[in-house]
Amino acid sequence: MQLRRSIKHNALRALAGAWGKSITVLFILALIIALFSQFEVLIYRLVALIGVESPIVGTLTLGSMRLELSALSLMVTTLSTLFGFFLLAPLALGMLRWYYCLSDGVQEDVTAVFYYFSNLRPLFRCWRLALLTAVLLLCWTVLLLAPGILVLLLSIGLRAGADPSEGVAPTFGLLIGLALLAVGVALLTLWVQRYKLAPYLAILHPDWPLVRCLRRSAAGMRGHLCESWMLHLSFLPWMVLCLLALPILFVVPYGLQSHVIYARYRIERFEQLERRRAAAGDTRVFRREGTAEDSAG
Repeated sequence: MQLRRSIKHNALRALAGAWGKSITVLFILALIIALFSQFEVLIYRLVALIGVESPIVGTLTLGSMRLELSALSLMVTTLSTLFGFFLLAPLALGMLRWYYCLSDGVQEDVTAVFYYFSNLRPLFRCWRLALLTAVLLLCWTVLLLAPGILVLLLSIGLRAGADPSEGVAPTFGLLIGLALLAVGVALLTLWVQRYKLAPYLAILHPDWPLVRCLRRSAAGMRGHLCESWMLHLSFLPWMVLCLLALPILFVVPYGLQSHVIYARYRIERFEQLERRRAAAGDTRVFRREGTAEDSAG
């Protein structure tokens, strides 16, 4: 509790005198996302205007709903997803870099959010980091959510073909599936905190291999997953307040700066711990931390 208060207090101190720039950074990102969100709509309108017909490549049935999948829709969705990945990943990391510099007392120009577009090497590095993180998150998502989803689907199938007088087992299966899914979501949101430090380590050490950043993030967050999760949950009332729209201008910079300062604190504490262990010659404990780093997945 005291740590969260200190982090939030320091976040407000860091933002003092920089609210204008932080809101401008937020507007730049929001504007780009808004323009990008119209990409698919624009493509479909152009196709409708030209009058091109796309062949149906398959159908998707969800209960009583039947959706036809056209080649055009699949192509546009794939292209927009790829375009969004290649555009938004460097922007997101550039924004984190801007806030990290602000936590160090350095107010960079708002154009610094485009830092990773300035050179091909950091741009490709940013894309690779986003891809590695996405693969890890996808693997953990499948592993933790698959049991609940499978039980739910099996229960729904049994319920659809079961006799009304024999509906106890499918109903019980639905409850079990929902419980497993809820537990899986809770574990997933907790477990992904392991990779929270990876973007900041990539920012601080541009010469490090990305796998090393991910491994050190997992090692640095060991024993602090709940602490990080509680920091997220502490902003829940502020997120509800964002439904009024205007508070977003305060809540988003405040939340981002708080998480940046927390990441900075965790990285510095982990590095201090390593230095103390190395100075004390505690090779047994130091080796154990190194082993933890060697298993990021």
